[in-house]
Amino acid sequence: MLNITKKQKDIMKKYNINYDTDKINELLENIDWAMTDYVDKNDEPTKDFLLIEELYDQIYNQINLN
Repeated sequence: MLNITKKQKDIMKKYNINYDTDKINELLENIDWAMTDYVDKNDEPTKDFLLIEELYDQIYNQINLN
């Protein structure tokens, strides 16, 4: 079972990331796809990218902590 906080859900809603899944790999893939939308014209990460990347890391770390 995924433990997603309200703050994490709010971020995913803001960036239209589908989090309606019980499969962590699917959720991570959805987050990863969203990150690709937030790079600048030189493929450098934007502030939005970094925020989503932090979210990704938080979710990913759940795998290693459990």
